[in-house]
Amino acid sequence: MTSIYDLKELIEKSINRERLSHRLYLEWSEKVAEDDAKKVLLSLAADEKTHQETLERMMRDGKIDEFANPSAMGANAPVIKVPEVDELTAESTAKEFISFAIHHEALAVQYYSRYMDVFRDTELFPFFERMRDEERGHKNKLERVFLKNYAGKRNSH
Repeated sequence: MTSIYDLKELIEKSINRERLSHRLYLEWSEKVAEDDAKKVLLSLAADEKTHQETLERMMRDGKIDEFANPSAMGANAPVIKVPEVDELTAESTAKEFISFAIHHEALAVQYYSRYMDVFRDTELFPFFERMRDEERGHKNKLERVFLKNYAGKRNSH
């Protein structure tokens, strides 16, 4: 297959995205007051760490066999209006972080979906499909936290 994408560069970029997500969720799990939000953020941090390690192993070993059976997560996320937060600061609230994280995961879904198109007829397709589905699952979990704790609330720390 001929591609304009450099697979090594793509995987390195993916590793960096997952590393950033892991740190972000871990840091914010210590800042949110709501137990369910804290639990979800810690779970997402662990998932992102697993993604990072999987990608690093893929880079190191050059093996993709373990990705042959992608998990399927539900695509039916609740339809909610989440305010878009472009930047986090030291004064950002938990509500702002959850909003930021929802959009961050939506971008991850788009990121992996793009590579599903690029690698559609290759053995890499199931891997990118699995990553897209897992990121979609993260977005859905965050949306449920947002609905439960922050929807309709103006000020939430």
